[in-house]
Amino acid sequence: MVRLAALLLVFNVIAAGGTPPAHAQAAFLLGDWQQIASNAGKCPTCRINLSSRGDDVMVAANNGWSAVVAEQPRPDRVILTGSGRWQVRSSRLDGKQFTADFEQRGDRLYMTMRIVTGGREWTVNAVYGRLWLGS
Repeated sequence: MVRLAALLLVFNVIAAGGTPPAHAQAAFLLGDWQQIASNAGKCPTCRINLSSRGDDVMVAANNGWSAVVAEQPRPDRVILTGSGRWQVRSSRLDGKQFTADFEQRGDRLYMTMRIVTGGREWTVNAVYGRLWLGS
């Protein structure tokens, strides 16, 4: 159903004589995702929401971070990349900036987050599944 909505969006834009927005391929990624795996530890309650923000996509996590990402043109897959910030009071991550990449593979969304703190880089790899697919 989500893919159908994305196809209809592209069709309507083309039929109107315009070009699709920069994130047209990523449109079917919008919505809620639940974390199903992470190298930072299990978190069955961790979720992210992807929403449209003009030509960009806003990623908001329920555990205190958010990012603005943009689609990177690739003919064979959807990749979003950008940066964000942690906002978690009483956490060593509060205020830390990071870069994030998201890649769709099948019905999964793979995230790589890189946080530089104290001169060291910490990489978080996580996998998300659709809530409505039972993750």
